[in-house]
Amino acid sequence: MEYHYLLILVHRPWTSRKLHPFPLQGRGYRHARETCVQSACSIAKCLAQFEIQHGSRSLDVETLQILPSAALILIFSAVCESSSGQSEVLINLNTILRALDELSNTYDCARQHLDGLLHVQQRWYLSYRTGVAKRNSEASRGATEPHPKRQRV
Repeated sequence: MEYHYLLILVHRPWTSRKLHPFPLQGRGYRHARETCVQSACSIAKCLAQFEIQHGSRSLDVETLQILPSAALILIFSAVCESSSGQSEVLINLNTILRALDELSNTYDCARQHLDGLLHVQQRWYLSYRTGVAKRNSEASRGATEPHPKRQRV
C-alpha cells in the first residue's frame, strides 16, 4: 500500500492539465492521472484483501492516513473521467469509503476524513456537471445564434 501511496504523492502534482509545465515535460498529465488512478485502485485491492483476511477494524492509524488520498483520486476519476474502467473505480472507491466508515468507530479522524471526502465528492460532482451543462449550452447557442456586435459609445 505504501508503494502505491508514494506513486500517488509523486504523480499528483502533475495531474492538472492547466498546471502542467509548458513545454511539456515527461509523459504529460494524462500519464500522471492514469498512474494515480491505478495506484489508488491497487490500494483499494490491497485493502479488500486485508479485509478478507483480517477485517478492516484491525487496520492501523498509518494505513488510515493512506486511504483519504487514494479515495480523493478515485473521486476525481469517478466525477471527471468517462472511461471504460468506471465501474472498477466505483467499486474501489466504495471499498475505501466502507473501510473508513468502519474505522470511524475506532478512530475519530476516520469519520472526519469520510465526511470531508463525501463533501468534496458532492461539490465536485455538482461543479463538474454545472460546468459541462454550461459549456454544452454555450456550444449549442454559439452554433445557432450569431454573436451580437458591440456598439461604440
